[in-house]
Amino acid sequence: MVIKTQLTEKAIIDFLDEHLEVEFTFLTSEQPAAVIAKLARPDQDFILDWVRRVCSLNIQLAYQFITYIVDATTHMDKNIIEAWLSHAMDVYDQKGLYAAREVITNVENFIQNSHERSAGAVFDEHVGVLTHFAHGLSGRKLTLEEAEIAGTDSETIFLPAIIGKLPEARDNFVIYKAMVTYHWAQARYGTFRVRLSEILKNQAQPEAFLNLFHALDTLRLNACIQRELPGLFRDMQRIDKKLGNTKPDAQWLKLSDELSHPEKSIDDVLVLTQQYLEKITAPPPCFYQGVFDVAKIEACMALRIEKEKSHLKSILRKITEEIKENEELKQKDPSEYQYEVDKNKRAADNEWEQLEVTLDGQPMPLPEQARALTTSILQDLGEIPEEYLTPAGPGEYDPSFFRRRTKIRMMSGKALIMKKARFCITNGILNASLTEKTGAQSARWTSNPNTMTLLPTP
Repeated sequence: MVIKTQLTEKAIIDFLDEHLEVEFTFLTSEQPAAVIAKLARPDQDFILDWVRRVCSLNIQLAYQFITYIVDATTHMDKNIIEAWLSHAMDVYDQKGLYAAREVITNVENFIQNSHERSAGAVFDEHVGVLTHFAHGLSGRKLTLEEAEIAGTDSETIFLPAIIGKLPEARDNFVIYKAMVTYHWAQARYGTFRVRLSEILKNQAQPEAFLNLFHALDTLRLNACIQRELPGLFRDMQRIDKKLGNTKPDAQWLKLSDELSHPEKSIDDVLVLTQQYLEKITAPPPCFYQGVFDVAKIEACMALRIEKEKSHLKSILRKITEEIKENEELKQKDPSEYQYEVDKNKRAADNEWEQLEVTLDGQPMPLPEQARALTTSILQDLGEIPEEYLTPAGPGEYDPSFFRRRTKIRMMSGKALIMKKARFCITNGILNASLTEKTGAQSARWTSNPNTMTLLPTP
């Protein structure tokens, strides 16, 4: 058996100079070589072999790796190091150098995630099941996205990449379900109907106010979840005990009982927040609460509310045009009609699907798309305002042109590339080239969106 002798510092410098291409990259190899020279030969071979492999992908990433690897070899198993570097290389392929360097520099975070992955729940592995679960819940259909911390903007539920709070994978998956359910409940049961940004402006301690508001509303939403999904709520209580969370005090239990009645709304939560702000401190957040990002929520809602109003009015116009039969009605523009919500059959929060819209006292069947819109509007506003029930007038644009969740950032003088579209703003005018199955079209949008026209390209 041949025993390899320890590599000299000069030999290591020569190796690093060659693979790091120091003549062109101006990287220095002397300092890392001096450290590597002190290691045993097996460790030297292990490090230099990985330097060679990472260099074949990206030299800058390899140099970043060298600065961290020596310390890592003293307290990390080689299998974990290999997994760490393989993950960094995968991230480089998928997301680029910056994201890969984050993996290299946050080695301790990777170790923690590795332990979590062994028994934890991983977002990528469960997103399909969780999405089906979310879409099975009543109300607006929500999408799921990976994020650093749980939360919602009222349309999307954000979930962490990995959950490993408990040693059993099944329990960690339940935590995902609890997060989805809680943030669905916020949107479903009217948490976002109050204009918190305006309220917080008038508070001497806005952060304390928001924390107490969030905690009190969680008591209300817990009761809603218990009524709607009793089995899952029992699982949430079981997980809470496993996590060792402390029991609430007598005052908090009293507030929980007060907010558990079905008729309690977000307005009651707001009153209690103002009443108890100087008297109690909010307890630590529940494991499923996440963050309450007021600015993100209100920005998302503002866009949706305006879009859904226009969309519903446009659908009502189409319905009205289809039902006009006699000459007298034909002389009347659809925008002169007024639909109504039957007050005697006003749907409760848990009976929105039964909401009935009438025209001249006669029930009007709504298409599925319109029912989804009315459900979403009810979630946001708690009612369907009268102005929403007037069909769109002449010249009002068709909001179906704007695809759901399409976001255009106005970048003066620059082009923004999007899927199937190219947008460019010149002299305050948005020009868009859209590629459809029927061919290429160009759209010119002046400052008044109601005058949008589509013109065929040459």
